[in-house]
Amino acid sequence: MGTTLTAALCIGSLALIANVGDSRTYLFRQGVLSQLSSDHSYVFDQVAAGQLAPDQLYTHPRRNEIYRCLGETEEVAVDLFRRQLLAGDCLLLCSDGLWEMGPDPSQLAAVLASPQLSLAQMAQRLVQLALAGGGRDNIGLIVARYQPDPCVPSAAPHA
Repeated sequence: MGTTLTAALCIGSLALIANVGDSRTYLFRQGVLSQLSSDHSYVFDQVAAGQLAPDQLYTHPRRNEIYRCLGETEEVAVDLFRRQLLAGDCLLLCSDGLWEMGPDPSQLAAVLASPQLSLAQMAQRLVQLALAGGGRDNIGLIVARYQPDPCVPSAAPHA
């Protein structure tokens, strides 16, 4: 039995991201939602290779087969990458209980684009979307927004 993981460590405007399995990290920037992490699953690889249509991620009989997770072996390969954040960027870290039950990314983006919502309200709305989509799995998520600290001088751009 194993588990999946996605994590982000933010140091100033730098986000260091790790993932194993099919938990995901998304970046919402200026109205566009982008998946930053890659799923370590049979179906994701087949979609990436053009062997399956993207919507089959949600319906294929092998959609829950992952080939990397935490807990099955002593060592595991973890994808590590970094992203520079801009003021107002949102990171969405979530389990497949969210993205698989709310398969339309435009719905996720619409929630993250709602300036009147607090981060906690965004998280609640995202959970509601997943529950309305069937809620057949655990729904774990974190929504974080980057805002530069006005008291910390920004570094000069490199030439």
